[in-house]
Amino acid sequence: MMDYLINFFEVIKFRRCFSNNMSTLMATILLLGDLISWFFYYIERNVVKKNHKKFIKKKKILYLHIITGIIETILGYWAIISNEKHFIYYTAYVSLIHVLTTFPLIPNVWGLKYITIPGYLIVSFMRLFEICCIFFNSNKIYHLQNLWILLHTATLVRILSYYIYPWSSKNGKYGDLSVNPVIYTGSVSTAALICTIYVYDPFIVFIVLGILFLAKLYFGHPDIILDTHKNIGEE
Repeated sequence: MMDYLINFFEVIKFRRCFSNNMSTLMATILLLGDLISWFFYYIERNVVKKNHKKFIKKKKILYLHIITGIIETILGYWAIISNEKHFIYYTAYVSLIHVLTTFPLIPNVWGLKYITIPGYLIVSFMRLFEICCIFFNSNKIYHLQNLWILLHTATLVRILSYYIYPWSSKNGKYGDLSVNPVIYTGSVSTAALICTIYVYDPFIVFIVLGILFLAKLYFGHPDIILDTHKNIGEE
């Protein structure tokens, strides 16, 4: 079954943006992005704490998810630059825990849920596929790089939210994501599509967009609920 799936993705021209081997420089740049994200998580920890209230009933799972994500980031970096098989396996095991802890958290994500919930599920299943390839395919470093790039969807969401997308409310704070679901959804969608297209052919991205289109048809046009905070552009 695994060989069939691998052959299927080879037929539709699985590709790498960075060729078969990511350079140490590129891996280091991505790691620096992680460190910047963690730094702002620390200085804006009060805002982060407020935004994570949605997971208050799943605090242990959330903490395990965060810790395994940090470990996967560091282990993955070392595995990529060293290309040592045991570090590749260690990263895959930690990543498996990280992905599995994602699923209980997904129903509580913010944003337009007909986009954010399928989006998080799609990226999670992509990462599960790469983990399986690490264990059952000979080109382990290739799939580890795919896995590690997809992990950076979370990092890119934070960078986009801090520096690219407007704040969620007038006079709002960095990362005040709970106010406007459209802005949060845009940030998540942009990050997911950028990371996905670095790993897979655009054909896969079109499949993802097709899934989101079907999700919208199924759930209908959602009401956009805005907070009492005034949105950007309003007087």
